[in-house]
Amino acid sequence: MNDPSAAEFEEDCRALDAALGTMLDQDEDPDGGDPHEHLAASESIRQFYVKHRSRLEADGIDVTAFLHELAGQVKVYAKAVEAEDKATDAYLDARANQAEAYAQLTEYEFKILQYFENMSEADWAAIPPEHQKEVRAALDRVKEEMPEWLASLPIEKRRQLEGLE
Repeated sequence: MNDPSAAEFEEDCRALDAALGTMLDQDEDPDGGDPHEHLAASESIRQFYVKHRSRLEADGIDVTAFLHELAGQVKVYAKAVEAEDKATDAYLDARANQAEAYAQLTEYEFKILQYFENMSEADWAAIPPEHQKEVRAALDRVKEEMPEWLASLPIEKRRQLEGLE
């Protein structure tokens, strides 16, 4: 394999500087930085050392040792990426479950509202007067919030509920 030209080496050195800058920025980040960016920068550095191995070794750099150390760091960051991805997946699953529960609650509230709105005068008369006032106040609050709740539902579910009216 032919050694890269001096111009190519200089260009690759600029890319190496950028990758090292990214890693330093990540290391200085109080939150630890983005492990995805760290992995990408590590890969750029690895490619530089592999591509320019003969030149670096001629300058006295132990490329094999460096690549071995870099591989250890990459394993750590790969585990961080995996953990971050799992945490993101868990968060998204929780949000989906929350949205599903919220949709179900909205559906129940909608059906309860319909039930009370369709009650006859005789049904209302069967409720003690002190409870009627509480029920009517609660129904007024639900009626006020229902348009916003329905708007937060997926369109299919909203149409299905509105079709129940």
